[in-house]
Amino acid sequence: MIDLRAARSAAGRIRARWLLAAIAPLMAAAVGVAAPASAAAGGHAGSAAAARPATVRPATVAGVNLRTLVPHVPVHSRAMTKSRIVGVIKTRGARVTVACYVRGVPTAGNPIWYLLSWPIAGYVTAFYLNSHSDPAFGIGRCGAKPHFSRVYHTLVGHLAVRVGPWSYLRAVGYLGGFGSAVRINCYAYGQRVDRDAVWYHASWPHPGWVAGFYLDTGRDPAPGVPVC
Repeated sequence: MIDLRAARSAAGRIRARWLLAAIAPLMAAAVGVAAPASAAAGGHAGSAAAARPATVRPATVAGVNLRTLVPHVPVHSRAMTKSRIVGVIKTRGARVTVACYVRGVPTAGNPIWYLLSWPIAGYVTAFYLNSHSDPAFGIGRCGAKPHFSRVYHTLVGHLAVRVGPWSYLRAVGYLGGFGSAVRINCYAYGQRVDRDAVWYHASWPHPGWVAGFYLDTGRDPAPGVPVC
């Protein structure tokens, strides 16, 4: 039996420590003193990434990869705690892959839920994840359709267009030879390809996802392209 009350309490304490760690350097700078070492370290091992300020550069963000704050995190069929539990992530600090976010029934005042694609497909309340601020940077809203369009060209031949931003997912089609055109409408973070975690959502010639590493974007994410 999952003790949801205990899990929420533990997650709340961890989030409070991380918030203190995030604002301590700013407070210290304002008064001209050094931040306490314990606050700068986040209060526990492995919290340095979570102690980043809410506004960060894309290159420093893990993208769709987040981690659990507590053990036994329930994964639901819908964005509400009363919906069916489809699985449980048993360990604290477990990596999860987020596809997108929705607004659902609030947990401890937080209405954001993340749709996981790995290791269990389903919804997890943001309250149990180290997102730091919600929705996390680089994670788009589920079902969003950006009104944006731009054409890039491939740097390789026969580039796969996949159902999601990960190379192990099914290909929905393939582009042509070197220099083939592809029309994209937004980007998201996914599997790293030679240290480049940016993937672009294509609207033509095949709707799906292509790795930014293989397009002539110049740098990723390309300037002006919106987050999915």
